[in-house]
Amino acid sequence: MAELLRDDGQPLACVTLELSETRQLLVERVISGKSDLLRYYFVEGRHDVLVDLGAVRLRGVLTTRWVGSERRWWVRLAASAQRSCETDAGTVDAGAEHATVAPGSE
Repeated sequence: MAELLRDDGQPLACVTLELSETRQLLVERVISGKSDLLRYYFVEGRHDVLVDLGAVRLRGVLTTRWVGSERRWWVRLAASAQRSCETDAGTVDAGAEHATVAPGSE
Protein backbone atom coordinates (compact mmCIF):
# COMPACT_ATOMS: atom_id res chain seq x y z
CA MET A 1 0.00 0.00 0.00
CA ALA A 2 1.18 3.52 -0.79
CA GLU A 3 -0.03 7.06 -0.38
CA LEU A 4 -0.33 9.56 -3.20
CA LEU A 5 0.45 13.07 -2.02
CA ARG A 6 -0.29 16.43 -3.59
CA ASP A 7 2.76 18.25 -4.92
CA ASP A 8 2.87 20.19 -1.61
CA GLY A 9 3.07 16.93 0.40
CA GLN A 10 -0.54 16.91 1.61
CA PRO A 11 -2.34 13.51 1.49
CA LEU A 12 -4.37 12.83 -1.63
CA ALA A 13 -5.25 9.12 -1.85
CA CYS A 14 -4.33 5.74 -0.43
CA VAL A 15 -3.62 3.25 -3.22
CA THR A 16 -2.12 -0.08 -4.16
CA LEU A 17 0.51 0.07 -6.90
CA GLU A 18 2.16 -2.13 -9.47
CA LEU A 19 5.52 -1.20 -11.01
CA SER A 20 5.60 -1.42 -14.79
CA GLU A 21 8.71 -1.80 -16.94
CA THR A 22 8.16 1.64 -18.46
CA ARG A 23 9.01 3.80 -15.40
CA GLN A 24 5.36 4.00 -14.48
CA LEU A 25 3.45 2.94 -11.42
CA LEU A 26 0.03 1.51 -12.20
CA VAL A 27 -2.57 2.31 -9.56
CA GLU A 28 -4.23 -1.07 -9.12
CA ARG A 29 -6.80 0.15 -6.63
CA VAL A 30 -7.75 3.44 -4.98
CA ILE A 31 -8.48 2.44 -1.38
CA SER A 32 -9.50 5.90 -0.17
CA GLY A 33 -9.51 9.42 -1.58
CA LYS A 34 -11.02 8.67 -4.99
CA SER A 35 -13.05 11.91 -5.02
CA ASP A 36 -9.98 13.90 -3.90
CA LEU A 37 -7.97 12.33 -6.71
CA LEU A 38 -10.61 13.24 -9.30
CA ARG A 39 -10.89 16.82 -7.98
CA TYR A 40 -7.09 17.30 -7.92
CA TYR A 41 -6.71 16.06 -11.49
CA PHE A 42 -9.81 17.42 -13.24
CA VAL A 43 -11.05 20.40 -11.22
CA GLU A 44 -7.71 21.80 -10.04
CA GLY A 45 -5.89 20.66 -13.19
CA ARG A 46 -2.89 19.46 -11.19
CA HIS A 47 -0.91 16.39 -12.14
CA ASP A 48 2.34 16.50 -10.13
CA VAL A 49 2.31 14.06 -7.22
CA LEU A 50 4.56 12.41 -4.69
CA VAL A 51 4.35 8.67 -4.09
CA ASP A 52 5.02 7.84 -0.45
CA LEU A 53 6.13 4.22 -0.12
CA GLY A 54 7.09 4.56 3.53
CA ALA A 55 10.87 4.51 3.33
CA VAL A 56 10.96 6.15 -0.11
CA ARG A 57 9.17 9.17 -1.58
CA LEU A 58 9.18 9.51 -5.38
CA ARG A 59 8.10 12.38 -7.63
CA GLY A 60 5.88 11.72 -10.60
CA VAL A 61 3.16 12.89 -12.93
CA LEU A 62 -0.35 11.54 -12.53
CA THR A 63 -2.22 10.46 -15.65
CA THR A 64 -5.51 8.71 -16.25
CA ARG A 65 -7.65 7.24 -19.00
CA TRP A 66 -10.54 4.87 -19.51
CA VAL A 67 -9.66 1.21 -20.05
CA GLY A 68 -12.85 -0.54 -21.06
CA SER A 69 -15.45 0.63 -18.56
CA GLU A 70 -12.94 1.46 -15.85
CA ARG A 71 -10.92 4.61 -15.10
CA ARG A 72 -7.26 3.67 -14.65
CA TRP A 73 -4.55 5.83 -13.05
CA TRP A 74 -0.77 5.83 -13.59
CA VAL A 75 2.10 7.74 -12.08
CA ARG A 76 4.90 8.37 -14.57
CA LEU A 77 8.04 8.63 -12.47
CA ALA A 78 10.17 11.72 -12.85
CA ALA A 79 13.59 11.18 -14.43
CA SER A 80 15.20 12.35 -11.19
CA ALA A 81 13.39 9.56 -9.32
CA GLN A 82 15.52 7.09 -11.22
CA ARG A 83 18.77 8.64 -10.04
CA SER A 84 17.97 9.40 -6.43
CA CYS A 85 15.13 9.26 -3.98
CA GLU A 86 14.55 10.71 -0.55
CA THR A 87 14.39 8.46 2.50
CA ASP A 88 14.23 9.12 6.21
CA ALA A 89 17.98 8.51 6.30
CA GLY A 90 18.82 10.90 3.44
CA THR A 91 19.24 10.38 -0.28
CA VAL A 92 19.69 6.92 -1.77
CA ASP A 93 21.49 6.58 -5.09
CA ALA A 94 19.05 4.76 -7.33
CA GLY A 95 21.32 4.25 -10.31
CA ALA A 96 20.21 4.74 -13.89
CA GLU A 97 17.48 2.11 -13.89
CA HIS A 98 15.77 1.66 -10.50
CA ALA A 99 16.18 1.59 -6.76
CA THR A 100 15.20 -0.95 -4.18
CA VAL A 101 15.12 0.05 -0.54
CA ALA A 102 14.70 -2.90 1.78
CA PRO A 103 13.20 -2.37 5.25
CA GLY A 104 15.95 -1.84 7.77
CA SER A 105 18.57 -1.08 5.11
CA GLU A 106 18.84 2.54 6.15
